[in-house]
Amino acid sequence: MYQRNPLAEVICQLRFADLGEITADKLQQFTSLMNDQGYTSYIPDTSVVLKQELMAKVMQGDFGTQPFEHKTTYRFQNQELGYSVSLERGFLALSCIAYTEWDDFAVRLKAAVKQFTQLFGSVALSRLGLRYRNVIEREELGLSGVPWHELISGFLLGPLVPNALMDGQMVDESRVGTFLSQTMMYLENSPVLLQSALLTSAVDKQVRALMIDADFFLEEEIDSQLLERDDAFDQQINALHADSGNLFRRGITERLLNALRTA
Repeated sequence: MYQRNPLAEVICQLRFADLGEITADKLQQFTSLMNDQGYTSYIPDTSVVLKQELMAKVMQGDFGTQPFEHKTTYRFQNQELGYSVSLERGFLALSCIAYTEWDDFAVRLKAAVKQFTQLFGSVALSRLGLRYRNVIEREELGLSGVPWHELISGFLLGPLVPNALMDGQMVDESRVGTFLSQTMMYLENSPVLLQSALLTSAVDKQVRALMIDADFFLEEEIDSQLLERDDAFDQQINALHADSGNLFRRGITERLLNALRTA
């Protein structure tokens, strides 16, 4: 839709019950399936995570309990197109840092899900999330120095909205060190965790950007057997995508919309 796409990253994550150890044989098979889909770069990433269920024992003085465990995320990348598939014991995710259109993303998502279920069987979903991270950089759009309220809707700007702190006053952006807004909303189709933040360039402290981060998801209302029903999965994913597009459009002004289309 835009000549200058503001999307920094799009992520779809499917969470499910712990698969247990992913054996070397399973990993080799999944790697082969990913290679066939064009994900030829393989990066394992091991991290230490906290076992929430054991923290109570530690808090009670049971220091013999080890509340940490090592988990490995297996990441398969198509570096040319900016796509990656991540697999862990409790989730499968598709992300893209060079997003062009929904149809391409949806096709790749369904292909990854098909390869996963082919190897691991059907799993009961506990969460389905679709997250869009947009970063608005005024300088790249020829809008350097334009006040944020002329580009972004007020509900995303907090104290940067004119008259927010005092009638007839607009806060000097240079005097705002940090700004982060976080809101959980329950829409008709799904909840959304909506965040907006003022970012500062590490190279030039005078250059600021505005991030709009929207994570649409299903949890309590999700059909645990959703992956077994292709039509239902498509319907849910498309509904989350539609909500994301509507929210972003509501969050920007006509001036910014025109700049994104013609930059």
